[in-house]
Amino acid sequence: MSKVTKQVDFSGEKIFIGIDVHLKSWQVSIFAQERLLKNFTQPGNVEVLDAYMRSNYPNAQYVCAYESGFSGFWIQRALTKLGYECIVVNAADVPQTDKGEKNKTDKFDAKRIGKSLQAGFLDGIYIPSEQLEADRKLVRTYNQYTRDLTRAKNRIKGLLYYLGIPIPTELQNHSWGAPFIEWLKKVPIVHDSLQQTITYQLSNLEYLKLQKKNLLKEIKSLLLHERYTEMSNFYRLYQVLGFSLQQPS
Repeated sequence: MSKVTKQVDFSGEKIFIGIDVHLKSWQVSIFAQERLLKNFTQPGNVEVLDAYMRSNYPNAQYVCAYESGFSGFWIQRALTKLGYECIVVNAADVPQTDKGEKNKTDKFDAKRIGKSLQAGFLDGIYIPSEQLEADRKLVRTYNQYTRDLTRAKNRIKGLLYYLGIPIPTELQNHSWGAPFIEWLKKVPIVHDSLQQTITYQLSNLEYLKLQKKNLLKEIKSLLLHERYTEMSNFYRLYQVLGFSLQQPS
C-alpha cells in the first residue's frame, strides 16, 4: 500500500525571506513564526527561488529583502511581478551584533536580513522607475568619462615629467587647449616606442573628450523631455538624475 503525503497549505501565513546576493549564488534564509525554517545556497536566479517557495510553502504570503549593491533593483522588480513583497535595504540599516561583525559569513548575513525583516526592523530604500534608472545610467556614464578624462590627462603629464620634458611657460596656464595639444603632437621624442606611447595617449584623450561632449548633448536633450520639463525646480531635477553639469574640457 503506497503512502500518501499530504501537502501543507500555508494560506494566510507570512514567510520572510532574507537574501544575501552574490554574482553567481544567493544565500537564502527563510523565517516564519519567529523561527528559522531553512537556510540554503541557490543559484542567483529568481525562478529557482520562486519554484522552491511555491513547492515548500504553497499559498503563503512571501516577504523578502536583500541589501542594495551591485545587483541593483532587477531582483526586486522580478519578485514583485511574481507576487512577492520585496524591499531593498541599505546594508548599514540591518542590525548587527558584535558576534556577527567578528564572524561575518554569507549564511549569517542572510539570517540577519531575514530575522530583521520578520521583526519589522527594516525599511526599504527608494526604488526609481526603470525609465529614471536608465536616465541615471546615461548621466553616470558621463561622470565616468569625466573621471577617465582626468586620468588620461594625468597619465600624459606624468609621462612628460618622467621623460624630463618641461611644458612651455606660455602653455602652463592653458593646458589641454588646442595650442597645448598641438605642442604635444610635435614634442620631439628620440625613441619610436615613446613617440607611439604619446600618440596613443593623445588618441585616447581625444576619444574621451568627444564621448563626453556627445554625452552632454544627450543629457541636455534628456532634460527637455516632458517627464522632466514638468518639474519646476531645476536644481531638484539635477538631484533626481544625480548630475552636476560640467562643460567638457
